[in-house]
Amino acid sequence: MHIDESIKWYTNNRSTYEALSRKTSEIIRDVLDNEKIEYYSITCRSKEIDSFTRKVKNEKYEVPTDITDLAGIRVITYVESEANKAAELLKKIFDIDIKKSIDKSTILGIDKVGYRSQHYIASFSSERSKLPEFKKFSGLKFEAQIRTILEHAWAEIEHDRNYKYTGVLPDGIKRRFAILAGVLELADKEFDNISLAIDLYKKIVAEKTISGDLDIKINTTALREFLTNKFKNAIEEGAITPDFVEYENEIIDELFKFGIKTLGELEKIIPENYELKIVEYPDHNFISMIRELMIINDENRYFKKVWSNDWNGLTHCALLTSYGVDINELKEKYELTFID
Repeated sequence: MHIDESIKWYTNNRSTYEALSRKTSEIIRDVLDNEKIEYYSITCRSKEIDSFTRKVKNEKYEVPTDITDLAGIRVITYVESEANKAAELLKKIFDIDIKKSIDKSTILGIDKVGYRSQHYIASFSSERSKLPEFKKFSGLKFEAQIRTILEHAWAEIEHDRNYKYTGVLPDGIKRRFAILAGVLELADKEFDNISLAIDLYKKIVAEKTISGDLDIKINTTALREFLTNKFKNAIEEGAITPDFVEYENEIIDELFKFGIKTLGELEKIIPENYELKIVEYPDHNFISMIRELMIINDENRYFKKVWSNDWNGLTHCALLTSYGVDINELKEKYELTFID
């Protein structure tokens, strides 16, 4: 096809590729969310007409549809294991053109460092293409890139045409650039190893919590897993939002000042039927719940040794009262307000 005809064809059909990229990104987002695979971002785009024009002028294509990245999706994960999980899922839900797909890390080989990313050329399966909302995308290909956030940072620096790092550099600078690429790759792998270690630690804490072995020093991961398992029913019923609201450091510091250093010590101050009370008086999060437990256990100790006067709104007063806490006395002593 003549170049001018190709450009005209793409100008008329670009909206279809824009819709294809949006639909594909929605499917990928839904699948990753459903499988609980964490990611930094999922973006999509159709190739700009100027970029398409440069491509058909510089490279030879029999027909415009031979260009496989007219629709593009980019998935950026935090660590390498998440990128690999995302890649495996894409292989299951789309038809992958293996010959045209590329794993940049394998191309580099064992003795080189640099840009690493997984690029898949894909299309919707014949089954999906039969559905009314997908018929217009039948046979159309798109490119899906999967990379970690550090790989993405490297790619943005290395491939930015307007940046000073491109082109042929002096040998000394080129070597420093290669060393930096290696450092980033090592950092990427270490982040992944740390992430996997945290996941393993969470599993161990969950297993110990279930078995009743609570001789575990309190930290954010241990505390979250303990509370999530301990109050599973209340969380499922929506009475507790399993969140520290970005105050996990503060609440752990409060627990230490209160004299609670292990999960076992925290377990001891949870009164009988407390979870049932939470369901009766919902709208808790992990912060409000832990403070509530300390106040119920020893209100004087909490307000004299722990409370730093950085909050003064007392919530769930009826629940506290049911455990013998004198709300009016606290209000007078510490100038608290009632939020209930």
